[in-house]
Amino acid sequence: EIAEVMKLSKPRISQIHANAIRKLRIYMEKITQWREYIMFQGFYNLASGMITQNRNLDVVSNNITNSLTPGYKKDTMTSSTFQEEMISRTGNLDKSSPQTLNNIAMIRTATGVVTDYSQGQLEETGNPLDMALTSDGFFQIQTQNGYVYTRNGSFIIDDEGYLALQSVGRVM
Repeated sequence: EIAEVMKLSKPRISQIHANAIRKLRIYMEKITQWREYIMFQGFYNLASGMITQNRNLDVVSNNITNSLTPGYKKDTMTSSTFQEEMISRTGNLDKSSPQTLNNIAMIRTATGVVTDYSQGQLEETGNPLDMALTSDGFFQIQTQNGYVYTRNGSFIIDDEGYLALQSVGRVM
């Protein structure tokens, strides 16, 4: 019936039908590949988000653990996108001038930890050896392995009469 309506021979109809089936199979393969890409991209997004949040949780828990440590300075984790993709729209026939719709970030990653060196609250301790820094800088402490720097000013007098940071070393 189709051959009569379209005024085509039966072999020509079979050829058109075969081409259509071939194109449909190619299209279906592309859809399957795209679905796999989308599925794996989702796993990458999920995994990168979990890793980034785990690192952030480490930084936050370290801040909480050290919140009562004299001279401790808060850390903040920074993160950024690892991969950005631009979404654009083009016409069916004229693809020469795509229109940008949006940028999407696919994968987040931790880029570093930043320490906040701003001045904290000063507390009166009643210990005459306790000191606090009200400007930039650190106390230099001599240890067995060299010098370390700290803002912890909870000092003591050691056995030899030197000003020291308990269990660390002498103040320079």
